Amino acid sequence: MKIRMLGLVLLLSFGSVGCWDRVEVNDLAIVTSIGLDKTADQKIALSTELVIPAGSTSQTGPSGETQKMVVTASAATIGDAVFLLQHKLSRRIFWGQAEVLFLGENLLKTGFHDELDYILRDRETRLRIEPYACEGDARDVMLAKPRLGTELGDVMRDHSQLMFKREISINEVAQMLTRDGHVAFLPKVSAKTKEQSVPFINGGVIMKRDRMAGEVGLEEGFLIQWIRDNFKPQMITFQPKNTSAPITVQILHSTTKLTPTFEKGIPHIVIHVNADGIVMNNSTSLKESDPEVSRTLEQEAEKEIGRLMKTVIQKRQTEEKADVFGFWKAFHKKDPKSLRALQETWNEQAFPRLQVQVDANVNILNTGMISEPLKMNETR
Repeated sequence: MKIRMLGLVLLLSFGSVGCWDRVEVNDLAIVTSIGLDKTADQKIALSTELVIPAGSTSQTGPSGETQKMVVTASAATIGDAVFLLQHKLSRRIFWGQAEVLFLGENLLKTGFHDELDYILRDRETRLRIEPYACEGDARDVMLAKPRLGTELGDVMRDHSQLMFKREISINEVAQMLTRDGHVAFLPKVSAKTKEQSVPFINGGVIMKRDRMAGEVGLEEGFLIQWIRDNFKPQMITFQPKNTSAPITVQILHSTTKLTPTFEKGIPHIVIHVNADGIVMNNSTSLKESDPEVSRTLEQEAEKEIGRLMKTVIQKRQTEEKADVFGFWKAFHKKDPKSLRALQETWNEQAFPRLQVQVDANVNILNTGMISEPLKMNETR
């Protein structure tokens, strides 16, 4: 009986000790955004947007909102920069809530292999963090003042969701750079406008291995993601045959599939595009309510999609020689043994010779709230 009572006392005493290794939220400096730059003296500048959790003194503003701050530390390596950054703060840095990673222009031009290696090894940083290439320094983008969101990470994630079917994660980028043809696409962010300093996506950056190979504008960035089946609604404008004015069609839904083949040793690929759209603007005299006219517009839209996709592919074949479209992955999936030997030379040798065919099928669902061009009688 005494032994049972002693055991009960010991059990209760252990339960009353509490969590000896607990960490209170008020003891943390929570990172929501990360920025990496290469300085003029070849050091790594690590910038972090920190959120000070509410609940203690001097951590909320005059109106009671949670305070944010950007803190930067520079060192020879990113590991040393993390160490110095921690010593600048009285709270323990927590990386598990970081949502976006901004990569400075100078860093991307010189290579970010070591920084990517560190991020993938770190246990707190999430692999689904979204990387963005910056026009200029990453710190400048992080110092911008977003008006439509409280945190920079929320603003960029919302912007990315409006443009892409799925967000591009650092894990996906690492896989593309190390396995899928050694080429990756990063959305490009700028915070420089004449009116205000607000971060926004204005194109993309093409990476070969760990270095920047080229830049593309917003329209080409859309087309690259369209070919990769990572598409969100987009407008295409074309001028139908025998007309002198344009028509704009909004593509609402689209799917893309790649069919790779080899013909006499030369790689061929067919891009199958199935898209649904609506007429958003008609500056011609064509009555789109006419079934024959509607089919003509669908055919013209199909031709325009094919022309746009072939143009952006040909530029990548001749300028960067970078398969950013995922063609190598499609060939490798079909015949991994044959393609394994071509992986190292794919971008420089096979990809520039790749024959591309676009098989587009467009279905115009409706013409909006009106079915004929708007007519106005001239009065004198």
